[in-house]
Parts: sequence; C-alpha cells; structure tokens
Amino acid sequence: MIGGLSSIPTIAGAFGQVTYFDTSAFMNALHRQRLIEGNDGRLIKSPEKTEPGAPVDELLAKNVDAMRTRVQRLINESRRRPEASDNVPTLESPESALSDPAAPSSTLAGAR
Repeated sequence: MIGGLSSIPTIAGAFGQVTYFDTSAFMNALHRQRLIEGNDGRLIKSPEKTEPGAPVDELLAKNVDAMRTRVQRLINESRRRPEASDNVPTLESPESALSDPAAPSSTLAGAR
C-alpha cells in the first residue's frame, strides 16, 4: 500500500505487523534539515548548519531515529484504541450519502 504517516493508524489497526519505508529522513539530511518532534507530536524540520562538503551520516541517523520514534508511536496509539478495526476507511464518498429530505437545502434557500 502506498501512503504516508497518516495511513499508519488505519493499517496498524488492521494488521498484526507493519513495515514502513520512508525516504524523508534521508532527503531531509541531504538538505541539512533535522527532524524534530514538535509539541503536537508531529515532525518538524529544523535547519542544521554544516560545513560545505561535510558528511551527513550523524544527521541521517538522528533523522531515522526521529522518524522511527514517530512511526512506532502512531502504531502503538492505534493499537491501544478500542475497536481499531472500525478505523478502516470506507469507499463511500460523503457527497453520495443521502441527506434528510426534510432538511432545507442551503443552495436553494437563498435563491427564492
């Protein structure tokens, strides 16, 4: 399945094991960006000053650790939720859901 961090809770709730591949830790290291977990739990990028031509091995290792921690937290949180199998998305579009026939239509109400 192709998805991002936002797909992890759904997948982790539906499967016993999850393998997540991501290149953002590497790409951010190449662009001298450190991944840091913010107060809201999301990863943010912070510029990392390096000398020209300096290796990014240590920065890459830190970014991989930050990403691994975030992914593991998402997996653990999704498995702690009761009835995680109810988190599986449906194919039904909100536009195709039937509305209450007695409810006034917002598009026609102002037209008269």
